[in-house]
Amino acid sequence: MNACTRCGGYGRVAVNHNVYSSYRTCEKCEGTGFRPETEPITAADIVYIAGPMSGLPDANRAAFHAAERLLRQQFGCAVLNPANQPDGLSYCRYMIEALTLLDRASAIVLLPDSVLSLGAEFERAVSRRDGKRVYCLAADNVIIQVHAEP
Repeated sequence: MNACTRCGGYGRVAVNHNVYSSYRTCEKCEGTGFRPETEPITAADIVYIAGPMSGLPDANRAAFHAAERLLRQQFGCAVLNPANQPDGLSYCRYMIEALTLLDRASAIVLLPDSVLSLGAEFERAVSRRDGKRVYCLAADNVIIQVHAEP
């Protein structure tokens, strides 16, 4: 029997699928930890893009640039894109530069498959720790806010 992701209870539990992950909820708390967007991205935001890069063709730059265009067109916000870093840096230097950009951001958008990236998962964790809003970009270009567990 699976426990509820939110309260740990073992009542009737349903498995739900989200663009970010799968999660389980029970009738007792009806909590998902993942809810529809409640704090939309605005033109005043500075949004950092996180996603898998290492080992992908051209460091997955096409996906990062597409997300940047979408964010600028849809929300008119400033975008910090780590795919604009130069080639040839060490992984450590890329992460230092990425965290420097992330520190300036008010929100982070995770590209699809970010859970497969150690760097993107670290950026997500740092963002949550710093109280930034965290969003996921679904394959259909819908942006969903991800809420931390209470």
